[in-house]
Amino acid sequence: MAGRLDGFVNGRPLSLVAGGDGVTLVPGGIGTLLALCRMRRSWRLVAGPLRTVLDRANVRLNVRVGWFGRVQLLPNPSPMCRLILPRI
Repeated sequence: MAGRLDGFVNGRPLSLVAGGDGVTLVPGGIGTLLALCRMRRSWRLVAGPLRTVLDRANVRLNVRVGWFGRVQLLPNPSPMCRLILPRI
């Protein structure tokens, strides 16, 4: 699986980049990342089924955070992600 999808979340740019090591969310800026964090309630509804699908396909979901680099969201979220998005 490889490719790139560009779109918007609350009017802010977001890209999904699929490569050999998994799928990476690339926000257009800090505003997009904050908009994603504000969607906690809907994240809880999506995280369970998404985790199941990604586990079966053996695919990791990462987010690229500017200067910090890539942080894994699923299947094994980093401690930083657990603070921001609890119960994933």
